[in-house]
Amino acid sequence: MFGQEQPITYINLHFSHSLRIPYKTVDIEVVKRKSEVVLFLTSKPANEDSKWDYSNKSEEYKISDQEFNNLLDQLEKINTKDIAQHFGEFTLDSYSTTITFGGISNKISYTLGSLIKEEDSSLKYYMSLCKDLLVLAQLDPDEIL
Repeated sequence: MFGQEQPITYINLHFSHSLRIPYKTVDIEVVKRKSEVVLFLTSKPANEDSKWDYSNKSEEYKISDQEFNNLLDQLEKINTKDIAQHFGEFTLDSYSTTITFGGISNKISYTLGSLIKEEDSSLKYYMSLCKDLLVLAQLDPDEIL
């Protein structure tokens, strides 16, 4: 699916939660350049109370080509039909995730409200990619998802 003729150089995870105070929004962008792969993390709490400062981040990390390739492998395993099974679900006051990937100009996005439980195998690759991106950004998936 993702051949050399159309290389993916960009992966983004956007997470938001309508009721959460710490980590209300988290954005992780991974950009593959010629000589490096860079991960950009931005997260914000819902308010400016100093007790939530730990979740106000703007950081940059370099990741290895192998880590980027592992993300691509998981991305390739995500099945659009599995995501489509959840189109009829509605969540109120919950969280949503969007995974966007592609090149410089053209991108594809998958958005899900309220990630499905671990036992739902139809989204295991989507869930796994979300968790791996959070770990690469030095965040705890159990605290975010």
